[in-house]
Amino acid sequence: MGVLDDVRKWLNDVPLWKELGTVPDRVKALEQRVVELEEKLNGKYPADVCPKCGSRTMRATASYGPTEKGFMMQDWKCQDNGCNYQETRTIKPR
Repeated sequence: MGVLDDVRKWLNDVPLWKELGTVPDRVKALEQRVVELEEKLNGKYPADVCPKCGSRTMRATASYGPTEKGFMMQDWKCQDNGCNYQETRTIKPR
């Protein structure tokens, strides 16, 4: 048994080995954070950030096109009360 004890002592001195012991707890914490984020999305596509007020409440309200060059136009509006920032975005479909 002396060899096994020596190996255990040696492993305890290896920084990576100590860190590996924390992996299960860290994975569990990360899994919980993912569940919480998915619940916040509630199955919806995440909103964009408003360039005016900074809140994550920009939503596409209309989409039209394509133009003669193949671009699509989208109207976006901030849903935050009091902001109501609006913009039109031009996108190139894939």
